[in-house]
Amino acid sequence: MSTTADDILQEIMRCTGVDETPETLSNTNKDIQQILNFMNQAGAEILSRAEWSKLLKEQDIAANATEHTLPSDFHRLAEQGGLIDKKNRVLRRAKSFALFSMVKNNKSAVNYFFIDGSKIMFSSKVGFLGASVKYVSENWCQDHDGAGKTKISLPNDHVLLPAYAIVVGAISRWRRNIGLENSDYNAEFESVLDREFKSDRGV
Repeated sequence: MSTTADDILQEIMRCTGVDETPETLSNTNKDIQQILNFMNQAGAEILSRAEWSKLLKEQDIAANATEHTLPSDFHRLAEQGGLIDKKNRVLRRAKSFALFSMVKNNKSAVNYFFIDGSKIMFSSKVGFLGASVKYVSENWCQDHDGAGKTKISLPNDHVLLPAYAIVVGAISRWRRNIGLENSDYNAEFESVLDREFKSDRGV
């Protein structure tokens, strides 16, 4: 299946029997705009449920930095090696500002970090070689020029997440919204997510 937003919409309409013309997101009909909302809800859930390779990014941190501004598309740290210095030492995350302050004031031999909004703070300088932050981008779709987006809004937007998972997730939401049984679609959604994630990881 193609990954344009309109292709995903048309597959959803084919499966649900929604009959509106033209079959495009540029149609402001209530039913189509409702499906668009379900597509975006499904995309947001898929983004949160796994670490997709197309959304993994890395950004350098300057040498001797004591803090760093996160990129504008930052969603969350990568599961493995989210913050690592150029000597391949993984920095430890402080789960609270109180813990971070205690570590910083006691000058721990281990460098800790704390994320405060859009900023990372370090308990000590990251070192003369600098460091890098590996993260998951919140931009799970793109416009036709390749600019990242957090929501589908236009017919020729492209998705970076598994398209069929978005289809199934949107259909499940559509069925629940109109009071139809959707347990089969919920089960299929979970199955598709598992299969697509394993494929993404090369399993």
